Amino acid sequence: MNSQVTLPAIQQWKAQGRKIVAVVAYDCRIAQIVDRAGVDLVSVGDSVGVNVWGHRTGSRRFAGARRPHARPGDR
Repeated sequence: MNSQVTLPAIQQWKAQGRKIVAVVAYDCRIAQIVDRAGVDLVSVGDSVGVNVWGHRTGSRRFAGARRPHARPGDR
């Protein structure tokens, strides 16, 4: 995986007028794929309940069910 991007780096990119590509991934595997593709910023979101399991909302009552999807991102 690529190195972490710092806030000062993002501010510098913005000052330089650089286009910044950011993606919200719903689990670790998708985050790894977009990271390998060279995306500048990857945020692993909590939308797996909506996008994978078809829940109407990503409410906190499903937080326990999301843990297996987020755990690999903690490594």
